[in-house]
Amino acid sequence: MRSNSGLVLFLGGLLLVVSSGGCIADGPSTGEQSVEDVTAVKRPASRVEIKLTVASEQIDHALDALELAEQDAEQRDVFFYDTLELDLYASGVILRGRNIHGDDDESTVKIRPLLAGDVAKSWFKRDGFKCELDRTASDTVSACSLTVVQGEDEIEDVAAGDRSIEKLFSSEQESLLEIYADLDPDWGDLEVLGPVDASVWKLESPELDRELVVERWTLPDGSALLELSVRADADEADAIADELDALVESLGVDAAGGETKTKAALTYFVGSLL
Repeated sequence: MRSNSGLVLFLGGLLLVVSSGGCIADGPSTGEQSVEDVTAVKRPASRVEIKLTVASEQIDHALDALELAEQDAEQRDVFFYDTLELDLYASGVILRGRNIHGDDDESTVKIRPLLAGDVAKSWFKRDGFKCELDRTASDTVSACSLTVVQGEDEIEDVAAGDRSIEKLFSSEQESLLEIYADLDPDWGDLEVLGPVDASVWKLESPELDRELVVERWTLPDGSALLELSVRADADEADAIADELDALVESLGVDAAGGETKTKAALTYFVGSLL
């Protein structure tokens, strides 16, 4: 397991994620690299993503207080790909597909723990590649991911069994898995886990003087999770976190800890197939 390092703040129910196309990290370069890539990767954390999860019983109240209407949300169908034993998740790998209504669909490979300093510089030149540091109430994990655009209906074709899961992931995404997760998935053993019905709102918040992103995930049994997030420069993260905390408190909403959206979704869909 690689060690984790970087700038993370956790205030009450607030989750702060440092992200700038790379974490604050130094470490040995790994994988097949050119001489140029041997130089240690060091990315200053210029941006912070601040996330807050709303208690499930207060989701409707939070949406009403923010005056968010369903017809104004971007709709997404979110899928995951793993074994029934969640072997990939247990090894630190997440394979995800997003069918974004009215926009380009995408697939993502995410590896954790993985520090930016352990990744060859050439990866940071690729569109869709980033590293970030996530922290929950119980854990801090550094992760890197590569996202690529998918053709129309390709994710739906996989869900319908008309296309193989492997075809959703590019040769670069497979290389990332092989080099940094030491993993060559047996694609035939993977299941389609989903979809999660996701609604996403992006609104300008006068209280925060920046964009506020609100994302609700609804599982087929009707259970839901709601996340609020904003982005800030690292040097203003404390102040913005306090402002978000104050905004949520003014709405009469409590922050919730516990299971992440991804883990909750994976657990639900595996259970539904067993």
